[in-house]
Amino acid sequence: MKKFYFALMALFCATALFTGCSDDDDDEKGNGQGSGNGSGVEILSKKIVKIISHNETESEKFITLFQYDANNRLSKMTDIEEDGTETEVTDIIYEDNKITITTTSTENKSVIQLQDGKAVSFIEYREGERIDFVYNYSGKYLSNYTAKYFRERNSWREEGVANVVYTVKDANLEEMSYVYTSHYDEDANEKVSNKFELGVLDNNTNLNLYSFILDGNTFLFDVVGDRFKKLPVKIISTDEGKEDITTYTYEVDKDGYITKIIEKMDNEDGYTFEITYE
Repeated sequence: MKKFYFALMALFCATALFTGCSDDDDDEKGNGQGSGNGSGVEILSKKIVKIISHNETESEKFITLFQYDANNRLSKMTDIEEDGTETEVTDIIYEDNKITITTTSTENKSVIQLQDGKAVSFIEYREGERIDFVYNYSGKYLSNYTAKYFRERNSWREEGVANVVYTVKDANLEEMSYVYTSHYDEDANEKVSNKFELGVLDNNTNLNLYSFILDGNTFLFDVVGDRFKKLPVKIISTDEGKEDITTYTYEVDKDGYITKIIEKMDNEDGYTFEITYE
């Protein structure tokens, strides 16, 4: 988890060298929009209403507030400063076959297209940037997606392409690998493999915590197949033979709700995330 940009963070530099797999090849349909739970995980009833994050060396805190519609689907995210000043507002509108996302940082609307409740494509806009995603599945689980990264230079120019692959076994994420190829800068090319060591805690909060661990916005809406079941305690990343380790420690209250996630990283500041429910 890098800096906690809830307002539609996405991995644009990613790709894979092999095909993701799942032990369960039943192509079950989910209705998406918050119902892609699956994996035998019982989702807890209370909803996340606030997350406060800060890194190890800076005192500044990043605060995100969450609101829900009458169907308990995420409908608004508001980033605020410690004094209450709003810095970013994201609104989410649900329709039968798409989710439309608007933010105060860009005039363009981001749209997730759905088929049988699963995301098949996502055009995401950020300030001066656009990312086009296409998603593929193996049975009930996301197996890979491709992403084309554009930058606005009078018109939209494609800067590079990526393809992320997930290896899933027994409802759990074992590996995620990616390769990013730039069209203009070879130094920006990247090829990384991430192996997951899983703990005992289920991914059972109303918002899918893999959205924050993987910086993947579509996980937030549970529209990319069934959830990965167990949460990681360690991610081992290998890039050109160099290994980096990120660890996760969780604090849980008496009712089983995760109230704090502590992230430690080898080569940069990790973050602490404090979670409030209602």
